[in-house]
Amino acid sequence: MAKVLRFYLKVLLRAARDKHFRAHAFTELWLVLRQYLPGRLVTRRRDYVFCRYLSSPLENPKGRWLPPVGLGYRLAAYGILFDEQGRVLMGCDQKMDFGWNLPGGGVNKDETLEQGLIREFEEETGLVVKSVQAVANEDNYCIMPTGRAIHGVLHYYLVEVVGGELLAEGNGFDTSRVDFVDLDAITPSEVVDYKVARPIIEKARLLQRSINFIKTS
Repeated sequence: MAKVLRFYLKVLLRAARDKHFRAHAFTELWLVLRQYLPGRLVTRRRDYVFCRYLSSPLENPKGRWLPPVGLGYRLAAYGILFDEQGRVLMGCDQKMDFGWNLPGGGVNKDETLEQGLIREFEEETGLVVKSVQAVANEDNYCIMPTGRAIHGVLHYYLVEVVGGELLAEGNGFDTSRVDFVDLDAITPSEVVDYKVARPIIEKARLLQRSINFIKTS
C-alpha cells in the first residue's frame, strides 16, 4: 500500500511541475469553488442577466439585474393544440386575474420533457395528449411571486388529443376556464407574454398545416 501511495505522489509531483497541468488544475478548482461563493463575487457585472418580475409586462418590464450563478433552474414544457377552426387551446385563471396562457408547466426531476408535458396538459385541461413535433424553446429569466429568481428553459410542442375530456371550467387551481381561443378576436393584453407566445403559436400553426398536407397528399 505504501509503495502504491509513493508512486501516485511521485506522479502528482511530476505533474505539478508541468505548467499546462497546473493551469488546468487551477481552472478546475476555481469552477468547483465558485459554486459555493456568492454570485456577485464571481460574476462580472457585464455578465449579469435581467430577471423580469412575472407581474411586469414585456412592453415595459420591471425587474433586477442579477448574476446567473445561483439562480434557480426551472425546466418547463407547454403544448399547442388547434381545433378545426384554427383556434388554439388556452387556459386562464380569472380568480387571480391572469390572462390566457398555453397549457403546461414545470417538469419534475424524475420526468422527461414529454412526460411532464402530458401530465401538466391533462391536469390543466382534462385532455390526454401526445407530442407531435417540437416547435420552439426559449430562455426565460424571471422573479417568481415568492421573490426567487429563476432561469427557466421553456419547451413548446405541437400536440394532438388521444383521450380525456375537456375541463371547460378548468381544474380550480391552475385554471378557472379552458377554451379554444381565436387570437385575432381578443386583445394582446389578454394573453400572457403575447409578444413571445404569438410567434411560437404561428410557427406551430405552419407545422400543423404541413403535417395535415402530408397526411392528405
